[in-house]
Amino acid sequence: PGCADEGAANYNPYATIHVPNMCIMGHRATLVVRASGEDGGAYQIEGPAFFHYDELAGLGEDMDEDETHELTLAYYPGAMYTFLLRGQVAASLHPPEGRWGEYLEWAGNASDDRALLNFRPPGPGCTDPTKANYNPLATVNDGSCISSTVVDVTVEA
Repeated sequence: PGCADEGAANYNPYATIHVPNMCIMGHRATLVVRASGEDGGAYQIEGPAFFHYDELAGLGEDMDEDETHELTLAYYPGAMYTFLLRGQVAASLHPPEGRWGEYLEWAGNASDDRALLNFRPPGPGCTDPTKANYNPLATVNDGSCISSTVVDVTVEA
């Protein structure tokens, strides 16, 4: 049993019985990576239940012949995703209908340029900054806020 919906962040290709309430839906981002020079480059994305690596050829003699990869990611809100970018590539992570670079943007100009970037996508969580578990990345208050109690501790030697 598990989530057999390919559009869910926690899609399980081995699930033999689909359990709809197990699926985490509605959280998507578009990753666009394109060659930005003669040498091209590579990129890698890693996160919970997700790994993707690919290479891009450099630009052809006709500079209009660029190689572009576009991926739609289903992600876990609040989870950490790591992007490794290398070479002459330009990359953007943004909402499917959003603008270039809204979540993350990078451009490599030389074949030995490298970047290791982390991204924690926005999502539901505690939006009250006065609470103990406040999440500045939360976009929707999910009712999980916890009130804290101040405790003074005195240690005597």
